[in-house]
Amino acid sequence: MTSFNAYIEDPLFFRENNLSKDTSTTYSLPLPAGWHEIKSNKEWTTLLPLQKKIQRQGWKVHVSASLMDVEAILKKTAEVCFQNKVCFKHLATEKIFKIRNGKQINRGFSGKFITCYPDQAQLEMFLEALENKLSGFSGPYILSDKRWKKAPIYLRYGVFRDSYPDENMPTDSSKLKTSYGEVADQREAMFHLSEGIEVPKFLESWLHEEDTEEKNMPFRIKSAIQFSNCGGIYHAVLGDSKNEIILKEARPYTGIDHYGTYATERLAAEKKALEILSNVCGVPDYCWYGNVWEHQYLAMEKVEGVVLNRWVTGHYPFSTNKQMDYLQKIRKIVSQLVEIVETAHKSDVYHQDIYLSNIILTDDEQAVLIDWGEALFTNHSVPFHQVAAPGFRAWGKALTPEKIDWYGVLQVAHFLFYPLILQADLVYQFGEQTKRAGQQYFQTLGYKADEIDAYVKVLTELKKKVQTIEVTSANKVLQPYLSENNQSSAVSTMQTWGKQLLNGANSVMQMWQHDYDFRHFPVHYYGTRSKQGIAFSDLGIIWAYSKLENLLGDQGRLTETKQRIIAKSINDIQLTKQVQGGLFDGLAGTCWLLDQLGETEQATKYFNQFFKPMIQGCQNFNLYNGLAGILLTGSYFLSQRRLTDENTELLLIKLRQLARAYQVQPDQFFHAEQIGRLTNNPTEQTIGLFYGHAGLGWLFAEAYKLTKDDLLIDCLNLAIQTELTNYVVSQENTLQCKQQHRSLPYLATGSAGLGLLIAKNSEHITQANCAKQLPLYRALETNFSVFPGLFNGYSGLKLSQLLINGQLKLGDAEQISQSFVTGLQPHLIQIGTGLAIAGDNGTKITMDVFSGFAGVALTITNIIEDTFDFLPTLKK
Repeated sequence: MTSFNAYIEDPLFFRENNLSKDTSTTYSLPLPAGWHEIKSNKEWTTLLPLQKKIQRQGWKVHVSASLMDVEAILKKTAEVCFQNKVCFKHLATEKIFKIRNGKQINRGFSGKFITCYPDQAQLEMFLEALENKLSGFSGPYILSDKRWKKAPIYLRYGVFRDSYPDENMPTDSSKLKTSYGEVADQREAMFHLSEGIEVPKFLESWLHEEDTEEKNMPFRIKSAIQFSNCGGIYHAVLGDSKNEIILKEARPYTGIDHYGTYATERLAAEKKALEILSNVCGVPDYCWYGNVWEHQYLAMEKVEGVVLNRWVTGHYPFSTNKQMDYLQKIRKIVSQLVEIVETAHKSDVYHQDIYLSNIILTDDEQAVLIDWGEALFTNHSVPFHQVAAPGFRAWGKALTPEKIDWYGVLQVAHFLFYPLILQADLVYQFGEQTKRAGQQYFQTLGYKADEIDAYVKVLTELKKKVQTIEVTSANKVLQPYLSENNQSSAVSTMQTWGKQLLNGANSVMQMWQHDYDFRHFPVHYYGTRSKQGIAFSDLGIIWAYSKLENLLGDQGRLTETKQRIIAKSINDIQLTKQVQGGLFDGLAGTCWLLDQLGETEQATKYFNQFFKPMIQGCQNFNLYNGLAGILLTGSYFLSQRRLTDENTELLLIKLRQLARAYQVQPDQFFHAEQIGRLTNNPTEQTIGLFYGHAGLGWLFAEAYKLTKDDLLIDCLNLAIQTELTNYVVSQENTLQCKQQHRSLPYLATGSAGLGLLIAKNSEHITQANCAKQLPLYRALETNFSVFPGLFNGYSGLKLSQLLINGQLKLGDAEQISQSFVTGLQPHLIQIGTGLAIAGDNGTKITMDVFSGFAGVALTITNIIEDTFDFLPTLKK
């Protein structure tokens, strides 16, 4: 699964952290004669004795360490390994050591500093020698293993290396050989020994020893709220009380931060803060603190209520149907938060992690500030604000804890006024932009000027408490977009922005290419490795750039770049060994883009060449990277009379087979259990136009233009009906796709895409399905979205609304276009004389079709030209 944290080190762009040079301390050992060292990756350094083969599988011996003792433990462990000719590996640098022991690391992998691979014949002697060497040292408990004795030594049975040919061992390196056959080598956050593994006699009693002491616990855990490498947070009951509490757990030597502070130290800090603030309204009551086994626990009052970001989701006036008391409520919330922080500061307690999820509103809307684990107790300057949620990290260095807290309060206040916050980590003073957007938004809703002015005054007073800095980082080229929109029409505004977006794209491209050469443009982290298809490829970006150029009559800026990208795309196709055929991230999309860019002959040649392999290698049915996208592209080339006879026959057979299978068992095409993942990652979605049943419906409707087969119309309606099972009606009578607590109205996943499918094919849609069109459309009437992009943001919403309105005639097209302008403006970022877009997540500049510049460029082009042309469209 793609992780945001693996792409955050560049201040402006998403790129993998492993491209950064690791300047931390390197762990290195002198190499004895007869030994060899291998650095197969940046994480591990392996040392192995020459002329000795290691077992294929056996008892791995893991050693953990505290940061203070890491060099000594490495040296002493190495001495035992060298003496016994035991192969071992160790983490390569201090940075990697901190990551491996950090809060967010997978608990099944955490804590492992050294891994030793002794033969089973020498295991007992090796363990005893290592125990003697490491006696008195400490380290984190390795959850996937079982501790040997007292030293930080842990064992787990697992795979040592890949199998040799003719070894009679599993060829799959994730499998173990047992007396019962092959089983998975499990790496979970608990010790596991598969049945059928031979256990040495000296380990038999050790295996049955209790490794924990759960007796006489002063609390009873009812349920877990969350787990991390540092420990858990639980609903619990303390002693004989019937009142439920919140129980926090801290594992020793885990969760190490930039300052070298461990989870246990942060838990002690939270205990100290709660004790000091025991009589402060808006701070949870302290209940109990102590050790059970080796872990520390803190019990505190359970605050009943809702976290602030969820409260905003339910109360923010995203439509005119809400009560007109929102500004009054948020002024009260900010006032309470200010009072809590002022009171804490008077007692020399500084929270340091003030953001939305650390504020709970009780049923009577009393603000409570929770999670005091980062608290400091002096107002001495710190090097930087080290722990912060996206959008809440205070800018600058040598900051006082007091200023950091007030920055958090200011950001909370900005979010309550206009809930767009993530860009604040990218653009200094971004709050000025959202303040202006909030003023305009509430004026549009009909709020009184004095109410709006009163809240703006709150923001102004809070800003005075925050440290002003001079930005010297790379982010200094980005500014809030504060220009007044004085254009006579929405179209003229879009044309002006279009030129500025082209200017900005040139600036962004130059900045990107100054540092990186593995692709032409920066993209969202979902697609950094995607070089084909529409969504993230350089080809998709230059196509969108060219369309906007053509619209504005401003051609020729990136002609050489365009030709290089086209040539590179064709060369990549020629070198293709393993075909990935998807429309949005594969070869089908690349061929279609080449055709759109005028490379008709090459597009036709390669699509015909790879059509059959694309189908054979396809692993799902969706429009994004599955069979529907491939067949849709094939149908496009057939409608252009450019598909070979052999491929035409194959296409028609596959369409018929797909339709017949879908008609019988539509539920088998997308797995419902995956629905509900809170992510926009396209590889993890199974709903909506691009990832679900609606995408198959789109294919069936387009293919009908070719075949006139009524079965395809039946399947179109069945796809709509099946897609609708994931949608719910809101209190505002909108119909949106439900994903846990999220309601999705977007083009890729939700109301916009499904509504567009129905509108585009209204003459073939059943009356029951047509009846869903209006509530789907109502979901698009919002003037706000967290993201600006085409797939999961405001651009896709408004383009879809315009196109659907063309069929339903429910609104004025100019007003819809104006609402696109109004809602997009808060997302725009000034860069020189141009504009840039921070795509989904908001913390980095992106240029892809999925989330960034290219998607917005296509939206402007399609709105002005009243088209929908970023999917293959068939000629009848």
